[in-house]
Amino acid sequence: MMRTCFFVAALSAVILVGCGDDDSAVDATADTTEDTSGCGLPSMMCGDACIDVRSDPANCGACANACAAGETCADGSCALSCSATEAMCGDACVDLNSDPAHCGACANACEAAQVCSSAACGATCEGATTNCGGACVDVTADPSHCGFCANACVAGELCREGACIEECASGTSRCRDECVDTMTSETHCGGCGITCADGETCEAGTCSSPLCPDGETLCGRVCADTSTSTAHCGGCGSPCRIGEVCDGGTCRSSGCRAPLVDCSGTCVDVSSDEANCGRCRNVCGRGESCVGGRCQLGLSCRPPLVLCGGECVDTSMSIEHCGRCGNMCPARQLCDDGRCSFVRK
Repeated sequence: MMRTCFFVAALSAVILVGCGDDDSAVDATADTTEDTSGCGLPSMMCGDACIDVRSDPANCGACANACAAGETCADGSCALSCSATEAMCGDACVDLNSDPAHCGACANACEAAQVCSSAACGATCEGATTNCGGACVDVTADPSHCGFCANACVAGELCREGACIEECASGTSRCRDECVDTMTSETHCGGCGITCADGETCEAGTCSSPLCPDGETLCGRVCADTSTSTAHCGGCGSPCRIGEVCDGGTCRSSGCRAPLVDCSGTCVDVSSDEANCGRCRNVCGRGESCVGGRCQLGLSCRPPLVLCGGECVDTSMSIEHCGRCGNMCPARQLCDDGRCSFVRK
């Protein structure tokens, strides 16, 4: 009987294969995954962009299929993403070091009178941890028990030293009570508390001397025009004598009284002269005025005040604009006569 059934089934299969028009036959070897979007497999066209739906959390498995907060997209499916200190137990991320229901391993529950401390069930919590509902936690850093048990930080906050603080945006780091970019911060250059020296800037996390504008030379930490600078006349470290001026890189006697400066035989006030602003032959552009030895557009300030960021400031004592606009003194320093210096006790 079984042989007869097998023969009938085989005969039926032959008949089915042999039936039908050639035009309607299906090629079983045809590639049904042919890319028609122009993106190239495994990407798909979602809106006007080619997206890899296998890993994109906003288009996971299909366009506009967004994963929930805390989930990642893996092989086109949304799944919870546990932190480095957690493990996946069932459908939840748990801390095996402190969870009394999963102490040391998933589903390894401690007894009613025990706590979970350092991945082991015991009678008391070890070290500086606190018993919060059977879990031994560090209340100085645990966002679910920040400062004390059950004091949970809100989304976007971290627990630091027992207090909930705002989480810093990507690319910034928390240095005490502020979020800073350690790649550009002159008071936290390359890391918290690393302050650049006076005149230096922070570039790519490294303190470096600034690039001088055209016509000026870096002499130590100062950009100087060696054709007019009395401290660096003709070259760095070549100062003129008292009462002399630097004219074309050469020191010569001057008949001008301070604060006037001898510019090619004419005594001028370089703090306000638009044809000799800040130094001889430095001409301000159209619509600019010379304020405090700097060419400025629009608002004018009365000497000795200088226009910095839309306000008139005294650069001889301003911490935010010490000696020049934008030159902020590091922490614990004051601006004294245009130079940042430590507070004398």
